[in-house]
Formats: sequence, C-alpha cells, structure tokens
Amino acid sequence: MAAQNREKFSLSAKGIDVSLDLSVGHIEKFVVSMGDRTIAPFHRAPWADDASVQRSDGFPPHLKRLSIDFLCAPFGGSDVEPAPDHGWSANAEWIPFGLEEFGDGKTASFELCRKILGARVVKKLTVRDGHPFLYQSHHFSGGSGTLPIAYHAMVDLPRGGAISVSPKTLARTADGPLESEPLKGSSLLSYPAASERLDRFPTGNGAHVDLLAYPLGEDHVDLVMLLERQDNEIGWTVAARPSEGDMAIVLKSPKELPTTIFWYSNGGRRYQPWNGRHRGVLGIEEARTYFSAGHAASQMPNDLSSAGYPTTFSLGGEVRIRSVLGACPVFGHSTKYRSVDRSGGHLRVVNDDGSSMELPFDCAFLD
Repeated sequence: MAAQNREKFSLSAKGIDVSLDLSVGHIEKFVVSMGDRTIAPFHRAPWADDASVQRSDGFPPHLKRLSIDFLCAPFGGSDVEPAPDHGWSANAEWIPFGLEEFGDGKTASFELCRKILGARVVKKLTVRDGHPFLYQSHHFSGGSGTLPIAYHAMVDLPRGGAISVSPKTLARTADGPLESEPLKGSSLLSYPAASERLDRFPTGNGAHVDLLAYPLGEDHVDLVMLLERQDNEIGWTVAARPSEGDMAIVLKSPKELPTTIFWYSNGGRRYQPWNGRHRGVLGIEEARTYFSAGHAASQMPNDLSSAGYPTTFSLGGEVRIRSVLGACPVFGHSTKYRSVDRSGGHLRVVNDDGSSMELPFDCAFLD
C-alpha cells in the first residue's frame, strides 16, 4: 500500500511500514512486523513534533525534523555551494513522481526540488512482502564537481546496546571534537586519535572505551570513523538492543561508501534544541567523506583519499548510491554477531555462539 499527503508519503508491504517526511526527505517511520511482534529500533528526535521548535527560525530544517535516516549531500558543512548543513538533500522538499509495483513489492520515486552542484537528484524507496528491509537508493544525474555523501541512520538505544560490524581496518577521530566550547557540549574520546582495536579506543582522560558497547559514558557527543576493510563484499552494522529483544541492521556497498561513522549522541549537547535531552542515540552514518569537516575539506587531497578511501563522488554522468535499513528480533545466546552474508534470496546473520537467522533479502540490490 502507498499513500501520500502534502507532508509525508507512506509505503508498505507485508510486514513493513515506512513513511517519508517530504519536507526534508527524512525517513520518519520504520516499523517491521514479525509474527505478533512490532519492531521499531530507529530514532526520531524528541522535538520533531514540538510546535515551538517547528515555528522557530533558529534551526535548519534537517535539525527541526531530525528523523530515522536521510541523505547528506554534502555530509557536514555546505561551504562550496550555499545550503544548510548536510545539504539540500536533508533540508528541502522531495516531490513524489512515481510508484512502480512489481511481483512482491513496490518502489516509490521522489525528486529533490533543488539541484545539487547542478545535478538532478532522485530518491527511490523499495519494500517487498516479507522482507524486513527498506531498500533505498539515490541517483545523481548530470551536474559537475565532487561531492561528499553519507546516509545518516540513527538507532534508539535507551537501555544500551551491543554493536557488531563488518571487518574494519582502523577507527579514527578527527582533529577536534564536535563541540569545543564546554558550555555548549562535551566529548569523551580523544581527538585526534586512532586504534586498530575497536574495543580499546583512547579517551580524552587517558583511559580506553569499547566503541562497540553502548553507552560509552554519560553526557557526551562524539564522532568516530571506521575504515572498511576493502575486500569486504558488503559493509554491515548490527545494533542489538537486548532489553527490547530486537536489533537494527544497516547495510551498504563498501565500494560506494568505504567508511562508517558512529555518532554517539548521549546528552552531550546543551544548547537548543538539544538541551541535554538527546540521549541513547547511535548514528550509523555510511559515508564517503572526510569526517564531518564539510564539502571543501572533503574535496581537498587528504590522508584518507591517499590511503585508498575516497572522500567524494564525481558528478557529471550517472551516480547511484545505495543503503539498506532492516530490523528483526535478537537471537542466540550472545548479543554479538560475527558475520552477515547473502545468498539464495536470504541475508544470513550469524551469532557469536554459531547460531544463525536467515531473512528474506534482495541479494542483488547492493551489487
């Protein structure tokens, strides 16, 4: 089923319901139904429906409507072409223009009302009966120049969680924290810093934390980039929520998006609209960018691109970027997952105890 009004577009198939906030292009609803269970692990900001915030002229649209997942083009500051932070793709209206039904599913198409570096941008969202996944892609046609891009998914972890990831080569922080003024916010990690061990990353006070155990601490906001091992077939993150008995799954093509950025938002920002109330949130941001340094910094030669991790896409022809959001119950005796692979129309998730779960999946989508 698909429905729309001026503000949102709803799309559903058997076992999955999603909706898109057309004013900014954010996924505002993602609910999976499996048996008698309703699973909704992704995050929407507590002020997204606060009338006073929505009336304010002091916040960019993407922050006012901050929801589940959105495309950042560019990721970070828009300091090459005038636009709010994270670009028009996260701040401007998307216009529905097509609904294609096929076999067991349907694809809805939307066009961004503004061009980015002269490129037309089309969003496609696909759902399929029995698949606990939202398949999303973005298509850039024409334009010129280079552009850092990231998907910006967010998971709710109010009671903590255990994170598992596809093999990474390194975890790194940028030259400085997200908030440098103590009255505005505080960070926990060391900047700059790097570690090959995700379970032992340096903090600012000389200790170490496990990047895969949420929360890292209290009252902090941090950003750390994980470099994908370049021979990975797919990139994946599983954020298990033991208290809720479910988990979020985020998938990508490493060739398109060679890094994963974790954004730990746990009360570390003290100014409006955050006001210390944005807690228990993990951003899983699949990216091709130079940290969150912005458009211009990502275009410049840098240590990531020289190491084989490109930080921009080149526009001018046809560029397609894909991501998958999923959810299902936890399983097994561990809260950690050792592998995620695809074959025979299924995604197979393997627990650290050796048990596995197979989920219906479009195995060709990320090829």
